[in-house]
Amino acid sequence: MQGLILKNICSFVDMDPVQTVRLCDQWFKHNYMQMVEAINSYSTSTAQANDSSFKLINTVLEIKQNTIHEEYMQTLVTGSNIGPSEKYKNLIIKLVGILCDKKYRKVAMEYVSRDYFPIDDCLAILEAKDVKDACAVLYKRKCEYKKSIALYIEVLTKLSKDKVISAVFIHENMQSPFNDPETKNANIKRFDELLTMIIEICDKYGSRLLEENEAQDLWLYAIDQIYHIKQEVMDEDEFEAKDLENFQTFVLTRIQAFMMRMAEYVELEKIINFLNKIGQSNTYSEFKPTFEEKVKRETYHENILDNASDLINKDIMADSILLDAMRVS
Repeated sequence: MQGLILKNICSFVDMDPVQTVRLCDQWFKHNYMQMVEAINSYSTSTAQANDSSFKLINTVLEIKQNTIHEEYMQTLVTGSNIGPSEKYKNLIIKLVGILCDKKYRKVAMEYVSRDYFPIDDCLAILEAKDVKDACAVLYKRKCEYKKSIALYIEVLTKLSKDKVISAVFIHENMQSPFNDPETKNANIKRFDELLTMIIEICDKYGSRLLEENEAQDLWLYAIDQIYHIKQEVMDEDEFEAKDLENFQTFVLTRIQAFMMRMAEYVELEKIINFLNKIGQSNTYSEFKPTFEEKVKRETYHENILDNASDLINKDIMADSILLDAMRVS
C-alpha cells in the first residue's frame, strides 16, 4: 500500500490534499517529508513537483497549525527559540524554497510573516533568490527596522519604474488618494500596501518599542528613503516629461500622507531640520499640510497645558483661602 501511495502521490494530492495528509498520518507515521520526496521523484516536471509540494505542505500547515504553534511557543518559554520540531521545520524550509518561484512569490510575504517560520533559515533562502519584500518582513521580525525599510524602498523604487509610472498616465490613477479602497490598479494598490508597511514599522515597532529619540530617527530615516524613490525616478532619462510630472503628483500625495502620520511622533524642530536638508529641490507646498497639522496639534496641547496650569493655580488659591479661614476660626 505504501508503494502505491508514493507512486501516485501527485494524483492523490491533486484530488484531495487533506485526505493525502491523513494517509500519511496512517501509513507513514506523519513523515511528510517522505511524501514530498516522493513528489519530487515521481513528478514529470519541476513545475508539477512545486505545485504538488506546495499544495501538500500548505495543507499540512493548515491542519497542524495549532500543533506547530504550540511547539513554537514552547521553545519561547524554554528560551531555546529554535522554532517548531524538525519534522515541520523541514517542511517550512522546503516551502520557502518553492515560494521563491515566480508563480508563488506574491504570497511569500504572507507566509514568512508567521511567527513559527524560522527567520535566519528563511532569510538565507530568500536573500539568495533576491525576494526582497519577503526579506523585508523577516528583518522586521528580527527587529532590524532600518534594514527592513531599506528593502521595502528598493521594491517600491523598482515598482515605480516598472509599473507605477505607466499607471499614472491615467488621470484617475495619478490623482488617487493614498490607500483609497476605490483604487482599481493593482500596482498602485501594491505601492500603497508596501508604504503602509513602512508606516507600521515606524508606528507600531518604532514609536512604541524604541526610545523616543530612536523612534523619531526611524521616522526621519524612512521619509528620507521615501524621497529617494521620487529622486531616482525623476532622474531617469527614459521617461517622458509628462510621465515624470504625473508620477511626482502621485508620489507627493503619498509623501504628504506619510509626513502627516510622522508629525504625530516627531518634534517639529526635527521635521524642519529635515526639510532644510532636502529643501533645495522641493517646495513649501509639499509640506504645508504637515506644518499646519503639527502646529495645530502643538498649539492645542499648549492650550491644554495653559488651561490645566490655570486650574491648578485656582485650586492653590482656593486652598490658601480655606486655610486662612480655618486659622481665623
